Amino acid sequence: MPELLTAFRYRVVLEGARAAAGFAECSGLEVEHELFEYAEGGQNRFVHRLPTRLRPADLVLRRGLVPVPSELWAWIEAIGAGNYQRRGGEIRVYSTDGRRSQAWRFERGIPVRWSGPALSATQSAVAMESLTIAHEGLRAG
Repeated sequence: MPELLTAFRYRVVLEGARAAAGFAECSGLEVEHELFEYAEGGQNRFVHRLPTRLRPADLVLRRGLVPVPSELWAWIEAIGAGNYQRRGGEIRVYSTDGRRSQAWRFERGIPVRWSGPALSATQSAVAMESLTIAHEGLRAG
């Protein structure tokens, strides 16, 4: 039986980044087929549902806020200045002995949302930032 992978041994690698980014959470590893529904005349028992295109979800990456402006923030600012630099990347999952076991590659990603921390003087939680990346495709590899 193959080894089941854990959800906490992973790394996010962005093209053009100086180093792999450390994120506490990564979500949005999903794709969905869009469906075209066709109601055939005289056929009242069902509606034909035909797959059309594959639609990837946006990736959402969360990590603890760092005290200096990050490379990710610079990417967001560049987009705001009209420099639409798209980046590919990879989410890699590692086995318990540290071997790369699974990976998903995304193509032509662009940051579409940055969220800063929810600040509260009544809590001692880590300040978290999140980055949402829209992309044009997800491949397992």
